[in-house]
Amino acid sequence: MVARITMLVVLSASIVLSIIFLGSDVPGPAKLVELHHRGVSLIEQHRFTEAEKVLARVVLYAPEEFVPRFNLAVDQLNQAESGVDRAIVTFEEARTLSPYDSHVAYYLGIAHRFLGN
Repeated sequence: MVARITMLVVLSASIVLSIIFLGSDVPGPAKLVELHHRGVSLIEQHRFTEAEKVLARVVLYAPEEFVPRFNLAVDQLNQAESGVDRAIVTFEEARTLSPYDSHVAYYLGIAHRFLGN
């Protein structure tokens, strides 16, 4: 019983903090898809810094979605020296969402090879 009450208190606090820090301007699903497509388009244009900002916003509002997080990691990896460490962290997070995705393992291998591991 105490565990349930504790879990409810933590959940309630998380919701309140999310509203405080994220505000009420949380984009809806259609806007998130639009932002995701914009981020991918920016990657195709080799505008990696801009793409990272857009994709990070999508991941912030849709943390349980694999594809935007994966694309964010690919974008970070494309930034070479300045982004490879962030890419590894983001790929690991993506792996928790889709543990058997072979693309994640492949790109993690590239990132670690880049670092000489």
